[in-house]
Amino acid sequence: MARDLAFGVRLLRSDLRTTCVVVVTLAVAIGANTAILSIANAVLFKSLPYPDADGLVSIVIDRGPGTAEPQGVMAAIRSSRAFEGTAAMAEDGFNLVVGDQVRRVQGARVTPSLFTVLKLAPAAGRVLADGDAIAGAEPAVMISSRLWRATFQGSHAIVGTTIGVDGVARRIVGVTGEGLDIPEFADIFLPASEAALAGSGELVARLRSGIEPSAARAEAAALVEQSARGRASVSVLRLADARRAEFGPIIPLLAGAVALVLFVACANVSGIQIARTMSREPEFGVRRALGASRRQLAQQLTTETLLLALGGGAAGVLLASWAVDVITAAIPVPLPVWLHFHIDMRVLALTALVTVAAGALCAIAPAMHIARVNLNDALKSGGRSGAAGRTTWRSTLVMAEVAVTVVLLVAAGLLVRTIGHITAMDLGAGTAGARTMEAALPASRYATPASRADIVARLLDVVGHRDGSALAIASEGPASFTIDGGAPAAARVRIRAVTGDYFRTMGLRMLRGGSFGPRDVAVAAVSEEFARRMWPGGDPIGRTIAFGGRAEPSMVIGVVGDTVEPGIYASGIEVRPVAAIYVPYASSPGLELTMVVRGNADADAASFAADVERRLHALDAHVAVYNHRRLADAITLPLWPVIAVGRAIGLVALIAILLAAAGVYGVTAQVVAQRSREMGIRTALGATSSDLLGLVIFQTARPAVYGSAIGLVLSLAIAPLLSSLVYGVRPLDAITYAGVVLLVALTTLIGTYLPARGVLRVDPATALRQA
Repeated sequence: MARDLAFGVRLLRSDLRTTCVVVVTLAVAIGANTAILSIANAVLFKSLPYPDADGLVSIVIDRGPGTAEPQGVMAAIRSSRAFEGTAAMAEDGFNLVVGDQVRRVQGARVTPSLFTVLKLAPAAGRVLADGDAIAGAEPAVMISSRLWRATFQGSHAIVGTTIGVDGVARRIVGVTGEGLDIPEFADIFLPASEAALAGSGELVARLRSGIEPSAARAEAAALVEQSARGRASVSVLRLADARRAEFGPIIPLLAGAVALVLFVACANVSGIQIARTMSREPEFGVRRALGASRRQLAQQLTTETLLLALGGGAAGVLLASWAVDVITAAIPVPLPVWLHFHIDMRVLALTALVTVAAGALCAIAPAMHIARVNLNDALKSGGRSGAAGRTTWRSTLVMAEVAVTVVLLVAAGLLVRTIGHITAMDLGAGTAGARTMEAALPASRYATPASRADIVARLLDVVGHRDGSALAIASEGPASFTIDGGAPAAARVRIRAVTGDYFRTMGLRMLRGGSFGPRDVAVAAVSEEFARRMWPGGDPIGRTIAFGGRAEPSMVIGVVGDTVEPGIYASGIEVRPVAAIYVPYASSPGLELTMVVRGNADADAASFAADVERRLHALDAHVAVYNHRRLADAITLPLWPVIAVGRAIGLVALIAILLAAAGVYGVTAQVVAQRSREMGIRTALGATSSDLLGLVIFQTARPAVYGSAIGLVLSLAIAPLLSSLVYGVRPLDAITYAGVVLLVALTTLIGTYLPARGVLRVDPATALRQA
């Protein structure tokens, strides 16, 4: 083995150009697999960063209509003997004031038992205690270790100091332990009683030793059914499984794509190694004559190929470490603390297995070739025997490469066309030159509707009207409602309290009726979808709506075009129109504001948005402004996983077709080299240049044609699996398939024509002398 290694190293060094081509080819494919393995490792195999994390479960209570006492349901859960402890929490956003700086942070209101359930010790100070949640207690807050490091430089001196949270001075009692991410992205934790969170929060529990989630669910379900009189149900799922469920089919899809690229790379490397093997047939003939067995020759070839694979694997790990950073930076939403992509020992071990498997796969064809060739004949003929058989191996590999590449191109084509449809979809609103940003009014400073309406009116006043620019403000939330004084509707609806220029600034069409006047209060406009649901075929103008427990109903004075909410649902990607009621902001002012600014171009809108933020801070420095985005990006943000996967598969398909093109090129070059004498003779007998080119191209393009046909058949079988990830295009879309065929045909033509031109340089006289 040591002798094989030493000889292999010398051989690879003697042909550095080919060695580098092989190493780079494998590095790209193995690097892509390593990057996806690091993502899969983080999502599927990493434990949550809590002691005994397998004992943590998420409890979801589905409360049916008429379940009037959610606190009783939570008490029933807490009384279950299956749980060692339970905790409730409700995610929320808060305005954090440190010194003279204000910003929006994610946080949660939690029962103090959360930290006991998680068994997570504080990094500084203490955890929240039951006494902190009692009415009249000094306002307390616990901050995350992430916020502690970023804002307070990890100083222990901040424990006991105060910070402003939504306008309330709260004393910092402690810093959470490293890795706490329940709820996700929470940076501040406020104490709350179970009663305060009843009906609005998420439950986390720790199972007693030896209890499985299924047994806990059965016991909890019986208690909840008894408490809610059959009007509520409960599910219990391991916390890690609940966190991973949201990733759905994305990981298997990406893993399958990069595995196919690795196959294409291995086929390419096998072809290169076969060419190397053929050039060394005289050498192998001599070694065979000196007593070497075919097994020893195959072992030598395998050793050389494994050396190449190891080089590709090492380079692939370096490439993957860069790719992981790029992938993380490209994700447009923050990732949970537990979801950290990096290359650890598990990923390295899996990469080592992939590397060895790739090397073994690349060595099979050369080893089988050398086992079948008559080396005595090869020695006599100087390595020129059996040319047709040698070409067959590489042609078969090219056929397999092209088939796999077609499958990847079809998947990429469907997803790229989906991205195109998402980009061009009718969002209901006019998105060109429009941006959004959000602001949160502190509840302690804006406790009354009048105070909220006042600051919004003052902001609109100081911003004023500018040529080509506009500002509109809205707040929204779900609410129950009644129509014309009837019984409450079964569904809840989106209530949007908007300022007067909202419809024009958003680019929403007024389909019937009119908009709000400056003094209108008890009036409303409804979206077309709401009108279609509530008054199918009827006229909503003049009808009345009461919502949110308000005694005075609002009269419908207009119907506006729909806005839409794209999303990924169980049935796939859908763009659902929003059923909404619009009312004047002054009649129902909220604390959470969405500001829409419009300019003549996106740059103008961005500049105008920055000016609006400065003017709002001048009115009240305690109001945080956040989430600056283009309006189109804000609407399509829920579809970012599909867009990211589409781009990733597109990149993978590009790599695959480049490798396939290289394979076609290599086979054609090999045919030209092997048949140079034949081509010279044909030329001497009167064949033209076009005859020779056509002959070579026809022969070498056939494997690609067969591979394309096989790939199309496989794609027809596999494409329906992508139905949940495509939008605006059918899985069997003819345009996509036709485009793939044309692309593969063009690539094949280029890959065969360039090396086929070598036959034109063959000298007939030289060929006749060699014949």
